[in-house]
Amino acid sequence: MYHIKEAAQLSGVSIKTLYHYDKIGLLVPLKSENGYRTYSQEDLERLQVILYYKYLGFSLEKIAELLKEEKMNLLPHLTRQLDYLTRERQHLDTLISTLQKTIQEQKGEIKMTIQEKFTGFSYQDNQKYHQEAVEKYG
Repeated sequence: MYHIKEAAQLSGVSIKTLYHYDKIGLLVPLKSENGYRTYSQEDLERLQVILYYKYLGFSLEKIAELLKEEKMNLLPHLTRQLDYLTRERQHLDTLISTLQKTIQEQKGEIKMTIQEKFTGFSYQDNQKYHQEAVEKYG
C-alpha cells in the first residue's frame, strides 16, 4: 500500500491530480478511518493505464469510459496502447528520417525530390493514421 505522496512520486503526477482522479471516480483509492488515501498495486497499475491514455490525448471522460468497459482486465488497454504508440513511433521515425535527409541536403551531401521533402507530412497518411486510431480506440 502506498500513501498519496508515495503514489504521486512513483507515478510523476501531482497529489492534486490524484485528488482530482479520486473526486471524479477515475482512480478511487482506499481511505483509512482517518481519511488518508492509500493506493494498492492494482490502483497504481490502473494509474499507469490512465497516464498512457492521457499521453495519447484521450479526455478523462473517454478514459473513464474505456476503463469501465473492461474494469478488472487491464491487458486489453495495455495492448491497445502499445499498438498505438508503435504506430506513433513509426510515424515519428519517418519524420526523423525526412528531417535528417533534409539536413544532409542543406549540407550539400544529397539531393532530394520535392516529394521526399514531404514524406511523413502527407494529409492522406496523417488522415489514415488518425482514422485507424479512432477506429481502434474510440
